[in-house]
Amino acid sequence: MDEGREAIEIDRRLATWRWVRGYVEDVAYAICLAVTDGRAVGRTYNVCEPVALFEQEWVRRIAAVHGWNGEISLVENEQPWDSRQDYVVDSTRIRAELGYAERVDPDVALRRTIQW
Repeated sequence: MDEGREAIEIDRRLATWRWVRGYVEDVAYAICLAVTDGRAVGRTYNVCEPVALFEQEWVRRIAAVHGWNGEISLVENEQPWDSRQDYVVDSTRIRAELGYAERVDPDVALRRTIQW
């Protein structure tokens, strides 16, 4: 995107793989909640955005924030990992028990991340 390419290639199998993400400031906030709230004693929490996007959706989201209007091409490539199993966890517990919610707007968080 930074190079102004007209298209970005993504492996067809990877395009439909999902995994969870979280912006560093939001994750740090969740950690602060968990270490300062007595209700968290002995509890385990997953911290991530509430929706796990497919990799292709994630690239489109980055493109939108970046202002890139190119194409995403699905290709057949060898991958160094097995993408048949998504990596998705549920952050409902920390949201319900400790009132966690992301503090940074998702587009702002993504913009800050890609500008580094």
